[in-house]
Amino acid sequence: MRSDSLFFAGFIPYLVHLMWKTTMFSSYIHGTREILFTLLCLGLMIVKVMLYDHFSTKQLLCSALMLITGALTYYGTGKVLYFALMVMVVASKGVDFDKILGVWLIVVITIMLFAFTASLLDIIPNLKYVARDFFTRKKIFRNSFGIIYPTDFAAHVFFCMLSLFYLRRNYLKWYDFVLGITTGILVYYFCRAKLDTFSIFLTVLLFLLALILKKNDLWKKAWGVMGVIVTPITCVGMIALTYAYKHNGILEYFNRFISGRLAIGKSGIEEYGITLFGQKIRLIGLGGATDYNHIHINFLDISYINMLVVGGVVFLFVLMLIYVVIGYSYRKNTFLICALFIVTINCAIAHHMQEIEYNIFTLALFATLTDIENKGEKKIDYGRT
Repeated sequence: MRSDSLFFAGFIPYLVHLMWKTTMFSSYIHGTREILFTLLCLGLMIVKVMLYDHFSTKQLLCSALMLITGALTYYGTGKVLYFALMVMVVASKGVDFDKILGVWLIVVITIMLFAFTASLLDIIPNLKYVARDFFTRKKIFRNSFGIIYPTDFAAHVFFCMLSLFYLRRNYLKWYDFVLGITTGILVYYFCRAKLDTFSIFLTVLLFLLALILKKNDLWKKAWGVMGVIVTPITCVGMIALTYAYKHNGILEYFNRFISGRLAIGKSGIEEYGITLFGQKIRLIGLGGATDYNHIHINFLDISYINMLVVGGVVFLFVLMLIYVVIGYSYRKNTFLICALFIVTINCAIAHHMQEIEYNIFTLALFATLTDIENKGEKKIDYGRT
């Protein structure tokens, strides 16, 4: 069995499992069997690492740091997703990143279409939430289309669009950009998801500029620097803003613009505190139902605050380090840096950075990236140097 086949033998069923949990079919998944299934999938990927992969000293130390951090965070939080993410990052070594993206897209889109169709046929509910339009203040409905919440549906669409644009980075045509703009409009009209609509439009804009300016040295150098600093700066910035937030203070308008995330984040920090390797906290957010009259909502939407409070300081630091290394290693790949920039900005408000069913770009650390240029195709693995 080829090494990448063994990787996908564990990766695909685990991704299907994660995606299934974001749909309204998720009520059928629970208990010990879920943990056993997850560990089996991760075990296949670990076997791939042990049988096929060869690491330099730096890569071996980096992999050990990630796996130990993931294991300790799993112990501290009781949530396997932290360990699973680190296993997948290590196990993706030597696997073509475009192939991972392609498989990821097929799985995610297939399950989304299945849930979408099932919701229209009333097999599962299409949850409709009453809200006010941000611009007109008119009463509107936000649709989830078989996913557990409208913004989760919109986030899936955004990350699919971003992944598709990256896959087609050197073959993008006018109709790709029309598709992106149309998708953004539809996401806003049916879901009223401001962040993901903005993120889709930002994807269209930056990839259009990256295509037009791909031979411009100033453009490439600017993004080369941006790739290294944008994620840690955004992380530190959002944590600082959350700490500095005071009710009716100077940050109140920004807090309202991002739907109270600063206020909820600060309450979470004050109530639960911060630990090294995370803590067992049950975060309750909107999703899965439309009646929340008797439920205390305490979900931490900002990815960096969520990871800091729930996952702990060490996990957040290691994940930021992963993104710094990716940004530095692939600083000449402007399309990838643009994608990382968009993910970083989106996750400054949304909670999906550590969730592989949404954000697949963390696996770029050890995967082999294909750089397609006018004169041909070459595979790059900066991690080997």
